[in-house]
Amino acid sequence: MGVIIPKIWPDPPIVVNVPREAVEVNYTKPTLDTLWPLVRDPELAPSSLGRLRLVFDGYENDSRKLWHIPEARLFIGTLDWKFPYWHFLADLASDTLYTVAACVCAIEDRSGVIIFNKDDLLNFAIRQFGGLNELFREWKLPDEEKSARSDEVAKYFTGVQVQ
Repeated sequence: MGVIIPKIWPDPPIVVNVPREAVEVNYTKPTLDTLWPLVRDPELAPSSLGRLRLVFDGYENDSRKLWHIPEARLFIGTLDWKFPYWHFLADLASDTLYTVAACVCAIEDRSGVIIFNKDDLLNFAIRQFGGLNELFREWKLPDEEKSARSDEVAKYFTGVQVQ
């Protein structure tokens, strides 16, 4: 085995664009077809950790947040049901993980402050940490890296309001 040279800058994000038309009819197949290789392909999976950004095209001029749009909540809920790997993939410098959680959990908007249902958020976290653990086992990634990622995800949610 050769000398391992540590990275001095992070890999660029992996951006997955989701068209509004797909969201409006809950057509998740193209998005899932793009996501699955990121966790199943031996070349992509290990290097995809923490790099995914979901971008929802066609909502730039919509004043609502995605979690307030019923079609977006349904679309993202369907994705989450079929694909429990957000804790592994999500770029924590983006709002991807927050958006997914806000769409799959019951929420209340109190003057712009989003309050998550604590049971829903806990169930989301349990399911997603299960996916994270599954992928670390499958790809034989270091336990230290799994612990660090788990800590990063937990820290990401520390500012989230729950009730």
